Amino acid sequence: MQALSAHSIVLFLAFYFFVIEGHSALHAGKPGLGTNGQSCNSLHRQYKEGETLYYEMDASNRNGQETRNYSARADGIVKKQSDGTYYEEYAWSNLIVNGRRYDLPETSRRFRQHLSLATDYQQQLPPLGEIDPRLVGPTLDFMTFYIDLQLTMRQCGMVRRGDHLRLSYAKSASWATGTQTGASAHGHLG
Repeated sequence: MQALSAHSIVLFLAFYFFVIEGHSALHAGKPGLGTNGQSCNSLHRQYKEGETLYYEMDASNRNGQETRNYSARADGIVKKQSDGTYYEEYAWSNLIVNGRRYDLPETSRRFRQHLSLATDYQQQLPPLGEIDPRLVGPTLDFMTFYIDLQLTMRQCGMVRRGDHLRLSYAKSASWATGTQTGASAHGHLG
């Protein structure tokens, strides 16, 4: 199996520090609630169990001198957990990297990515070691869209295009020296 690219490691670490570590700092308890306990964010997703969705991802990732272009399709269906929380379950297909189509191995074809915009849903990092390494970038890129929007939905005052928010975060989120991102991954962040 191939090692993860520096881009994938950066996305993973960003996910870890800003979602897992930062989650409790954003809103412990009810998301998107003002000081009076009332909802203060009108952004929300209306889920309907059994609804089908699909996304076609096209991206270009630059890592130093190397640029990797990919295209992939994610087909999904809305499901409901036993606690009533809705989520979307996606299967990946049609992976093209730098113009070359790849047949995904069986483990990647069976892999299902779970995502949700329900504010009470806890996003989970998928088992990246179990999927084709070329699918890691699309999987994490896709997850990033959901995490960004879900975090926005949990904040008061983030309702219109161009709205900004500054979060105070008491922990250091530094994981790199600025020139090195880890023992096996080298890249330039910029």
